[in-house]
Amino acid sequence: MTSFSFYDEAQGMDTDALEGWVDLAKIDASYLPQEANYYLCGPAGFIKKHFQYLTHQGINAENIHFEEFGPASLQLN
Repeated sequence: MTSFSFYDEAQGMDTDALEGWVDLAKIDASYLPQEANYYLCGPAGFIKKHFQYLTHQGINAENIHFEEFGPASLQLN
């Protein structure tokens, strides 16, 4: 398994550190196995962007799972 970390500033970090917003396009496609399952969690725009990227890389949509989150709306009062 390979993991990548994104930082606001990656200068001086380990060699796998990437700078900026999380963006799968910054990761070499050779790290995206076709048979793997992918899990996306975040707001709708983030999920849509990365879902489209993965499917354009040949990942089967059935292998992409997601959970959307956004501003909290829970009120207990």
